[in-house]
Amino acid sequence: MQDVQPRQLMKQLGAGAVVTTIETDPFTPTISVGGDNWESIVQTPLGSVVGIANRTYIDLAGYTQDDLTTFIQSVDIQERGLPSYSTAVGTVPVSLVWVYDFITTRRITTAELSQLTTTIPGYLPSTLDLMEMIYGEHKQYAVNTQVPGTYITVNGDTLGSGNPSAADRLHWTRVLLCYPEGDVGENAVVGCTEANLVCQAVTGKEKDLVYIERLRRAYTQQRSET
Repeated sequence: MQDVQPRQLMKQLGAGAVVTTIETDPFTPTISVGGDNWESIVQTPLGSVVGIANRTYIDLAGYTQDDLTTFIQSVDIQERGLPSYSTAVGTVPVSLVWVYDFITTRRITTAELSQLTTTIPGYLPSTLDLMEMIYGEHKQYAVNTQVPGTYITVNGDTLGSGNPSAADRLHWTRVLLCYPEGDVGENAVVGCTEANLVCQAVTGKEKDLVYIERLRRAYTQQRSET
């Protein structure tokens, strides 16, 4: 590989929040979303899990215009704090919360995000395969019984192939899933804090045949959903 250059890639996301009102029994919620670029993701099959997502990206077009491949060497996801839930009058605690971060070579579709209760991108049988998942991590939180409105971390893991990319975008998808419980008419409010993405990377020129094949994969893997 030629012309190897170190790079630092950075992106920031604002806080996000989901407000649910339990309308019927069994659980059927109405959902409103707070925070820039956050959107509701209805989970399939429809159940008692509520989800919101923020899909953004880092622009790599300046590298691809020079026929450079990007090699991500490390990923650091920095959070200002743990998720929290509202303790205001009329709201109920949310017992379980999951936060997912995915760094991918293409945009994760809504259909792929809507199956998180059963299928995680990067694992079988997801249509986003391991080669497209550069890095991912997930954390599970449970209510902190000592401090109202807060959570403790009860589980966490990482995944990813670290696969180099010739695509013109590095995609970052952040998802908040929660499990609100309560009676009809009650509200639940859960939020996650601001987050930073910092990647240490290098770019370089690969041999023509290797680069052309990597470039082909980068653009044939794109899904029709934007």
